[in-house]
Amino acid sequence: MKLLFLSPNSEIGGAEAVLIEDMLALQAHHDIHVILPAEGTISKKLKGTKIIVHIVRFDWWIATHSLTFIQKIKFTRGYIISTLKIKKIITNISPDTLITNTIATPVAAIAAALASVKHIWYIHELGKEDHHLSFFFGEKKSYYLINKLSNRIITTSFLVQKKVAGYIPDNKIETIYCSVEIPNSEQFISAENPYKIALNSPLKLLITGRVGEGKRQEDAVKALEILIKKYDIPAQLTIVGDRGGEYSQQIKDYIQQNQLSAFVDFVQFTDNIYKYYQEADFVFICSRCEAFGRVTIEAMKLKKVVFASDAGANPELLGNNERGILYQMGDAEDLAQKVAQTMQHPIQLQQISQRAFEWSWQVCNTKTHLDNLLKTIQNA
Repeated sequence: MKLLFLSPNSEIGGAEAVLIEDMLALQAHHDIHVILPAEGTISKKLKGTKIIVHIVRFDWWIATHSLTFIQKIKFTRGYIISTLKIKKIITNISPDTLITNTIATPVAAIAAALASVKHIWYIHELGKEDHHLSFFFGEKKSYYLINKLSNRIITTSFLVQKKVAGYIPDNKIETIYCSVEIPNSEQFISAENPYKIALNSPLKLLITGRVGEGKRQEDAVKALEILIKKYDIPAQLTIVGDRGGEYSQQIKDYIQQNQLSAFVDFVQFTDNIYKYYQEADFVFICSRCEAFGRVTIEAMKLKKVVFASDAGANPELLGNNERGILYQMGDAEDLAQKVAQTMQHPIQLQQISQRAFEWSWQVCNTKTHLDNLLKTIQNA
Protein backbone atom coordinates (compact mmCIF):
# COMPACT_ATOMS: atom_id res chain seq x y z
CA MET A 1 0.00 0.00 0.00
CA LYS A 2 0.93 3.61 -0.45
CA LEU A 3 0.17 5.57 2.72
CA LEU A 4 0.33 9.33 3.28
CA PHE A 5 0.50 10.59 6.87
CA LEU A 6 0.15 14.13 8.20
CA SER A 7 1.90 15.21 11.40
CA PRO A 8 0.71 18.35 13.21
CA ASN A 9 4.23 19.17 14.36
CA SER A 10 7.73 19.16 12.95
CA GLU A 11 9.27 18.37 16.34
CA ILE A 12 9.07 15.05 18.17
CA GLY A 13 6.51 14.73 20.96
CA GLY A 14 4.40 11.85 22.23
CA ALA A 15 2.06 11.51 19.23
CA GLU A 16 4.92 12.18 16.84
CA ALA A 17 6.97 9.38 18.44
CA VAL A 18 4.07 7.01 17.72
CA LEU A 19 3.91 8.21 14.12
CA ILE A 20 7.65 7.72 13.63
CA GLU A 21 7.51 4.20 15.05
CA ASP A 22 4.60 3.37 12.74
CA MET A 23 6.27 4.73 9.61
CA LEU A 24 9.63 3.09 10.31
CA ALA A 25 7.92 -0.27 10.84
CA LEU A 26 5.67 0.08 7.78
CA GLN A 27 8.34 1.21 5.31
CA ALA A 28 9.66 -2.33 4.81
CA HIS A 29 6.50 -3.44 2.98
CA HIS A 30 4.69 -0.21 2.12
CA ASP A 31 5.35 3.07 0.32
CA ILE A 32 5.29 5.71 3.06
CA HIS A 33 4.98 9.49 2.67
CA VAL A 34 4.50 12.11 5.39
CA ILE A 35 3.49 15.78 5.37
CA LEU A 36 5.22 18.00 7.94
CA PRO A 37 4.61 21.72 8.61
CA ALA A 38 8.37 22.44 8.61
CA GLU A 39 11.81 20.89 8.81
CA GLY A 40 12.67 19.75 12.33
CA THR A 41 13.60 16.81 14.50
CA ILE A 42 11.09 14.54 12.71
CA SER A 43 12.55 15.14 9.24
CA LYS A 44 16.03 14.74 10.73
CA LYS A 45 15.01 11.41 12.27
CA LEU A 46 13.67 10.18 8.92
CA LYS A 47 16.79 10.99 6.91
CA GLY A 48 18.35 7.85 5.47
CA THR A 49 15.02 5.98 5.48
CA LYS A 50 12.71 5.14 2.57
CA ILE A 51 10.08 7.56 3.92
CA ILE A 52 9.43 10.57 1.66
CA VAL A 53 8.87 13.89 3.45
CA HIS A 54 6.70 16.70 2.05
CA ILE A 55 6.77 20.15 3.66
CA VAL A 56 3.50 22.12 3.70
CA ARG A 57 2.84 24.90 6.16
CA PHE A 58 -0.65 24.70 7.65
CA ASP A 59 -2.61 26.16 10.56
CA TRP A 60 -4.39 24.38 13.38
CA TRP A 61 -8.08 24.79 14.09
CA ILE A 62 -7.64 24.50 17.85
CA ALA A 63 -5.92 26.86 20.29
CA THR A 64 -5.97 28.04 23.89
CA HIS A 65 -7.75 31.23 22.81
CA SER A 66 -10.78 32.03 20.68
CA LEU A 67 -10.73 33.92 17.37
CA THR A 68 -12.53 37.01 16.24
CA PHE A 69 -14.72 36.81 13.14
CA ILE A 70 -12.01 38.50 11.05
CA GLN A 71 -9.37 36.08 12.36
CA LYS A 72 -11.61 33.13 11.45
CA ILE A 73 -11.83 34.46 7.89
CA LYS A 74 -8.02 34.77 7.69
CA PHE A 75 -7.54 31.26 9.07
CA THR A 76 -10.11 29.85 6.66
CA ARG A 77 -8.16 31.40 3.79
CA GLY A 78 -5.03 29.71 5.13
CA TYR A 79 -6.83 26.36 5.35
CA ILE A 80 -7.86 26.67 1.70
CA ILE A 81 -4.29 27.38 0.55
CA SER A 82 -2.85 24.49 2.60
CA THR A 83 -5.60 22.12 1.50
CA LEU A 84 -4.94 22.79 -2.18
CA LYS A 85 -1.20 22.19 -1.69
CA ILE A 86 -1.91 18.87 0.00
CA LYS A 87 -4.41 17.93 -2.71
CA LYS A 88 -1.63 18.50 -5.26
CA ILE A 89 0.60 16.08 -3.33
CA ILE A 90 -2.23 13.53 -3.28
CA THR A 91 -2.69 13.91 -7.04
CA ASN A 92 1.03 13.43 -7.65
CA ILE A 93 1.59 10.35 -5.48
CA SER A 94 -1.90 8.70 -5.51
CA PRO A 95 -1.93 7.25 -1.98
CA ASP A 96 -4.36 4.49 -1.06
CA THR A 97 -5.11 6.12 2.30
CA LEU A 98 -4.32 9.40 4.03
CA ILE A 99 -3.98 9.40 7.82
CA THR A 100 -4.17 12.58 9.91
CA ASN A 101 -2.22 12.01 13.13
CA THR A 102 -4.11 14.61 15.22
CA ILE A 103 -7.38 16.49 15.71
CA ALA A 104 -5.42 19.76 15.48
CA THR A 105 -5.99 20.45 11.77
CA PRO A 106 -8.56 19.46 9.12
CA VAL A 107 -6.51 20.32 6.02
CA ALA A 108 -5.48 16.77 5.05
CA ALA A 109 -8.99 15.44 5.64
CA ILE A 110 -10.50 18.08 3.36
CA ALA A 111 -7.83 17.46 0.71
CA ALA A 112 -8.51 13.72 0.82
CA ALA A 113 -12.23 14.34 0.33
CA LEU A 114 -11.56 16.62 -2.65
CA ALA A 115 -9.28 13.97 -4.17
CA SER A 116 -11.65 11.07 -3.37
CA VAL A 117 -9.02 9.30 -1.26
CA LYS A 118 -9.80 7.31 1.87
CA HIS A 119 -9.06 9.22 5.07
CA ILE A 120 -8.48 8.00 8.62
CA TRP A 121 -8.35 10.33 11.60
CA TYR A 122 -5.89 9.10 14.26
CA ILE A 123 -6.77 11.01 17.43
CA HIS A 124 -4.09 11.19 20.13
CA GLU A 125 -5.50 14.02 22.22
CA LEU A 126 -8.60 15.13 24.07
CA GLY A 127 -8.02 18.81 23.36
CA LYS A 128 -9.53 20.88 26.13
CA GLU A 129 -9.00 18.38 28.94
CA ASP A 130 -5.31 17.65 28.35
CA HIS A 131 -4.00 20.76 26.58
CA HIS A 132 -6.63 23.47 27.21
CA LEU A 133 -7.20 23.58 23.44
CA SER A 134 -10.61 24.46 22.03
CA PHE A 135 -11.90 24.28 18.46
CA PHE A 136 -12.19 27.64 16.69
CA PHE A 137 -15.56 26.63 15.26
CA GLY A 138 -16.88 24.84 18.33
CA GLU A 139 -16.58 21.22 19.43
CA LYS A 140 -19.92 20.00 18.05
CA LYS A 141 -19.40 21.43 14.54
CA SER A 142 -15.77 20.30 14.43
CA TYR A 143 -16.53 16.71 15.40
CA TYR A 144 -19.36 16.74 12.85
CA LEU A 145 -16.73 17.50 10.20
CA ILE A 146 -14.32 14.93 11.65
CA ASN A 147 -17.06 12.34 11.25
CA LYS A 148 -17.99 13.40 7.71
CA LEU A 149 -14.36 13.63 6.56
CA SER A 150 -13.19 10.21 7.77
CA ASN A 151 -13.76 6.62 6.73
CA ARG A 152 -12.57 5.39 10.12
CA ILE A 153 -11.36 6.99 13.34
CA ILE A 154 -8.59 5.59 15.52
CA THR A 155 -8.25 6.68 19.14
CA THR A 156 -5.21 6.17 21.32
CA SER A 157 -7.14 5.05 24.41
CA PHE A 158 -10.65 4.09 25.49
CA LEU A 159 -10.77 7.40 27.36
CA VAL A 160 -10.41 9.26 24.05
CA GLN A 161 -12.85 6.88 22.37
CA LYS A 162 -15.46 7.65 25.03
CA LYS A 163 -15.19 11.37 24.32
CA VAL A 164 -15.23 10.99 20.54
CA ALA A 165 -18.22 8.63 20.77
CA GLY A 166 -20.20 11.52 22.19
CA TYR A 167 -20.24 12.97 18.67
CA ILE A 168 -19.49 10.07 16.32
CA PRO A 169 -21.04 6.57 16.02
CA ASP A 170 -19.10 4.15 18.21
CA ASN A 171 -18.91 1.52 15.45
CA LYS A 172 -16.79 3.91 13.38
CA ILE A 173 -14.15 4.24 16.12
CA GLU A 174 -11.31 1.83 16.87
CA THR A 175 -9.02 2.13 19.89
CA ILE A 176 -5.47 1.01 19.16
CA TYR A 177 -2.86 1.24 21.90
CA CYS A 178 0.54 2.56 20.87
CA SER A 179 3.43 0.12 20.65
CA VAL A 180 5.93 2.20 22.71
CA GLU A 181 9.17 0.70 21.51
CA ILE A 182 12.21 0.52 23.80
CA PRO A 183 15.38 0.11 21.70
CA ASN A 184 17.76 -2.55 23.04
CA SER A 185 15.33 -3.18 25.89
CA GLU A 186 17.31 -6.18 27.11
CA GLN A 187 19.99 -3.76 28.34
CA PHE A 188 17.56 -2.07 30.71
CA ILE A 189 15.28 -4.87 31.92
CA SER A 190 16.58 -6.87 34.87
CA ALA A 191 16.15 -10.63 34.67
CA GLU A 192 15.00 -10.72 38.28
CA ASN A 193 12.13 -8.61 39.55
CA PRO A 194 13.84 -5.41 40.78
CA TYR A 195 11.70 -5.35 43.92
CA LYS A 196 13.08 -8.67 45.18
CA ILE A 197 16.05 -6.69 46.48
CA ALA A 198 16.01 -3.76 48.87
CA LEU A 199 15.03 -0.34 47.57
CA ASN A 200 17.73 2.26 47.19
CA SER A 201 18.64 4.52 50.08
CA PRO A 202 18.01 7.28 49.43
CA LEU A 203 14.87 6.22 47.59
CA LYS A 204 15.22 7.11 43.90
CA LEU A 205 12.18 8.79 42.34
CA LEU A 206 11.78 9.77 38.70
CA ILE A 207 9.43 12.02 36.75
CA THR A 208 10.01 12.56 33.05
CA GLY A 209 8.42 14.67 30.32
CA ARG A 210 8.19 18.30 29.34
CA VAL A 211 8.24 20.49 32.44
CA GLY A 212 4.89 22.26 32.36
CA GLU A 213 1.73 22.92 34.31
CA GLY A 214 -0.11 20.00 32.70
CA LYS A 215 2.55 17.52 33.85
CA ARG A 216 2.33 18.82 37.45
CA GLN A 217 5.93 18.25 38.47
CA GLU A 218 4.96 20.24 41.58
CA ASP A 219 3.19 17.14 42.94
CA ALA A 220 6.42 15.16 42.67
CA VAL A 221 8.50 17.87 44.37
CA LYS A 222 6.01 18.35 47.21
CA ALA A 223 5.66 14.60 47.71
CA LEU A 224 9.45 14.36 47.94
CA GLU A 225 9.43 17.06 50.61
CA ILE A 226 6.75 15.23 52.61
CA LEU A 227 8.60 11.91 52.38
CA ILE A 228 11.75 13.51 53.74
CA LYS A 229 10.30 15.83 56.39
CA LYS A 230 7.19 13.95 57.57
CA TYR A 231 8.01 10.29 57.00
CA ASP A 232 11.77 10.61 57.53
CA ILE A 233 12.43 8.66 54.33
CA PRO A 234 15.67 9.62 52.55
CA ALA A 235 14.77 10.27 48.92
CA GLN A 236 16.12 11.78 45.72
CA LEU A 237 14.00 13.07 42.82
CA THR A 238 15.22 13.26 39.23
CA ILE A 239 13.23 15.50 36.88
CA VAL A 240 14.01 14.69 33.24
CA GLY A 241 12.56 16.96 30.58
CA ASP A 242 12.84 20.15 28.59
CA ARG A 243 12.32 23.09 30.90
CA GLY A 244 11.87 26.81 30.68
CA GLY A 245 9.17 29.36 31.20
CA GLU A 246 7.21 30.54 34.20
CA TYR A 247 6.09 27.15 35.51
CA SER A 248 9.61 25.73 35.48
CA GLN A 249 10.83 28.77 37.40
CA GLN A 250 8.06 28.30 39.97
CA ILE A 251 9.25 24.73 40.54
CA LYS A 252 12.85 25.88 40.97
CA ASP A 253 11.81 28.66 43.35
CA TYR A 254 9.83 26.19 45.49
CA ILE A 255 12.79 23.83 45.64
CA GLN A 256 15.12 26.60 46.75
CA GLN A 257 12.71 28.17 49.25
CA ASN A 258 12.10 24.82 50.95
CA GLN A 259 15.75 23.73 51.08
CA LEU A 260 15.27 20.84 48.66
CA SER A 261 18.07 21.63 46.20
CA ALA A 262 20.25 18.79 47.49
CA PHE A 263 17.45 16.29 46.87
CA VAL A 264 16.38 17.24 43.32
CA ASP A 265 18.31 16.72 40.09
CA PHE A 266 17.24 18.42 36.85
CA VAL A 267 18.24 16.65 33.64
CA GLN A 268 17.59 18.06 30.16
CA PHE A 269 15.53 15.67 28.06
CA THR A 270 17.71 13.03 26.43
CA ASP A 271 17.34 10.11 24.02
CA ASN A 272 19.13 8.00 26.63
CA ILE A 273 16.16 8.21 29.00
CA TYR A 274 16.08 4.51 29.79
CA LYS A 275 19.09 4.55 32.10
CA TYR A 276 17.14 6.87 34.40
CA TYR A 277 14.27 4.39 34.51
CA GLN A 278 16.76 1.65 35.26
CA GLU A 279 18.16 3.56 38.24
CA ALA A 280 14.77 4.59 39.67
CA ASP A 281 12.80 2.79 42.37
CA PHE A 282 9.50 4.45 41.48
CA VAL A 283 8.23 6.51 38.55
CA PHE A 284 5.78 9.37 39.07
CA ILE A 285 3.11 10.33 36.52
CA CYS A 286 1.50 13.45 37.96
CA SER A 287 -0.24 14.80 34.85
CA ARG A 288 -3.54 16.64 34.97
CA CYS A 289 -4.90 14.54 32.11
CA GLU A 290 -3.07 12.19 29.75
CA ALA A 291 -4.93 10.95 26.68
CA PHE A 292 -2.68 7.88 26.69
CA GLY A 293 0.57 7.93 28.66
CA ARG A 294 3.68 6.88 26.77
CA VAL A 295 5.92 7.41 29.80
CA THR A 296 3.63 5.19 31.85
CA ILE A 297 4.04 2.29 29.41
CA GLU A 298 7.82 2.82 29.20
CA ALA A 299 8.08 2.47 32.98
CA MET A 300 5.83 -0.58 33.04
CA LYS A 301 7.84 -2.27 30.29
CA LEU A 302 10.98 -1.74 32.38
CA LYS A 303 9.40 -3.37 35.46
CA LYS A 304 9.09 -0.12 37.38
CA VAL A 305 6.18 0.56 39.72
CA VAL A 306 4.30 3.67 38.61
CA PHE A 307 2.55 6.09 40.95
CA ALA A 308 0.10 8.02 38.80
CA SER A 309 -2.63 10.61 39.23
CA ASP A 310 -6.16 9.25 39.08
CA ALA A 311 -6.93 11.35 36.00
CA GLY A 312 -7.00 10.91 32.24
CA ALA A 313 -6.06 7.48 30.92
CA ASN A 314 -3.96 6.58 33.98
CA PRO A 315 -6.68 4.43 35.65
CA GLU A 316 -7.18 2.64 32.32
CA LEU A 317 -3.50 1.82 31.87
CA LEU A 318 -2.88 0.95 35.51
CA GLY A 319 -5.96 -1.27 35.70
CA ASN A 320 -7.30 0.64 38.71
CA ASN A 321 -4.29 -0.17 40.93
CA GLU A 322 -3.67 -3.65 39.52
CA ARG A 323 -0.63 -2.51 37.50
CA GLY A 324 0.39 0.58 39.45
CA ILE A 325 -0.67 2.88 42.27
CA LEU A 326 -3.13 5.73 41.74
CA TYR A 327 -3.23 8.83 43.92
CA GLN A 328 -5.63 11.77 43.98
CA MET A 329 -4.48 14.18 41.29
CA GLY A 330 -3.06 17.37 42.79
CA ASP A 331 -2.74 15.88 46.29
CA ALA A 332 0.96 15.55 47.08
CA GLU A 333 0.16 14.36 50.60
CA ASP A 334 -1.77 11.41 49.16
CA LEU A 335 1.08 10.62 46.76
CA ALA A 336 3.67 10.65 49.55
CA GLN A 337 1.46 8.52 51.78
CA LYS A 338 0.95 5.95 49.02
CA VAL A 339 4.72 5.75 48.46
CA ALA A 340 5.47 5.44 52.18
CA GLN A 341 2.86 2.71 52.64
CA THR A 342 3.62 0.72 49.50
CA MET A 343 7.38 0.59 50.01
CA GLN A 344 6.78 -1.38 53.20
CA HIS A 345 5.29 -4.25 51.20
CA PRO A 346 7.91 -5.75 48.85
CA ILE A 347 5.68 -8.66 47.81
CA GLN A 348 3.00 -6.22 46.65
CA LEU A 349 5.64 -4.25 44.73
CA GLN A 350 6.83 -7.42 43.01
CA GLN A 351 3.28 -8.39 42.04
CA ILE A 352 2.42 -4.94 40.68
CA SER A 353 5.69 -4.76 38.77
CA GLN A 354 5.20 -8.19 37.20
CA ARG A 355 1.58 -7.57 36.22
CA ALA A 356 2.51 -4.23 34.67
CA PHE A 357 5.46 -5.76 32.82
CA GLU A 358 3.46 -8.65 31.35
CA TRP A 359 0.44 -6.53 30.38
CA SER A 360 2.44 -3.72 28.76
CA TRP A 361 4.52 -6.05 26.61
CA GLN A 362 1.48 -8.14 25.64
CA VAL A 363 -0.75 -5.18 24.72
CA CYS A 364 1.67 -2.44 23.65
CA ASN A 365 3.97 -4.12 21.15
CA THR A 366 4.81 -3.47 17.52
CA LYS A 367 3.20 -6.59 16.06
CA THR A 368 -0.15 -6.14 17.81
CA HIS A 369 -0.20 -2.42 17.09
CA LEU A 370 0.66 -2.78 13.39
CA ASP A 371 -1.73 -5.70 12.89
CA ASN A 372 -4.58 -3.61 14.31
CA LEU A 373 -3.51 -0.49 12.41
CA LEU A 374 -3.27 -2.26 9.04
CA LYS A 375 -6.56 -4.05 9.62
CA THR A 376 -8.27 -0.71 10.27
CA ILE A 377 -6.64 0.87 7.20
CA GLN A 378 -7.64 -2.04 4.95
CA ASN A 379 -11.22 -2.01 6.23
CA ALA A 380 -11.66 1.77 5.94
